[in-house]
Amino acid sequence: AGLCILLLFFSFVEIIDAANYESTDEGFARLVNWMSQHGGQVDTRIDVGISNGVRGIVATADIEDGSQLLFCPWELIIGSTSINNQMNGEADMCKVVQDMADEIRLGTRSLWHPYLDHIELPR
Repeated sequence: AGLCILLLFFSFVEIIDAANYESTDEGFARLVNWMSQHGGQVDTRIDVGISNGVRGIVATADIEDGSQLLFCPWELIIGSTSINNQMNGEADMCKVVQDMADEIRLGTRSLWHPYLDHIELPR
């Protein structure tokens, strides 16, 4: 089982004019490729963009209500082992932060490097 998690990647959703849109975020393409290699899925009708100084997800084409935009397998979730672990509050958020810090220190040797390299974290 997996979980659709948009908030870990993006801060807003905006609809844009797809005819005039050109992707400029190569990191997002690497992130999508990494997720796909590990069983995840990202709808091809979304991308990352900047609007009014805010970075987030943009729709590059019409998306029907109820569409699954992102599927992330549990093995790609840092600090949580299952939906039950997450929903029951068993995930220790301090441990999650520590796990992320440890993975950031590993750099390109980390399984999560494509994700951690793409999100904007204070360093």
